[in-house]
Amino acid sequence: MKITEILTLDGLVGAIRQQSETKFGAGLTRQYVVWFDGTAVGLLIVEAPMNKDYLAVCKVFVPPENRKQGVGGALMVQAEQLAAALGRKRIRLRPEPFDGSKTEAQLTDWYSGRGYVRCAENAEELEKVL
Repeated sequence: MKITEILTLDGLVGAIRQQSETKFGAGLTRQYVVWFDGTAVGLLIVEAPMNKDYLAVCKVFVPPENRKQGVGGALMVQAEQLAAALGRKRIRLRPEPFDGSKTEAQLTDWYSGRGYVRCAENAEELEKVL
């Protein structure tokens, strides 16, 4: 398994490409793909909002056939490492199911297992202090 930052959609196909085409707000946006045997098996999109102390995780997506293999966890480690490198103190995200195969409650449980809690400033978001 290898994680790389992507600057174009070249080489991405299927659900990973479709999920990668989402546009987000102002700030430094980065996209990372997990590759396994030459196939994209996971996507992370993060944004570093200007004048904020957190890194926003905009999207974590792993197709159902690639789940339960540590791909999502590896993407969250990547987000945490990037946040630390950028001097951000927290990570914030909304547990949103993108393909309907998981519920918001299931995603919240998954993130809670990685140290994320409800954000005091916005109950729809989860955060982790680094």
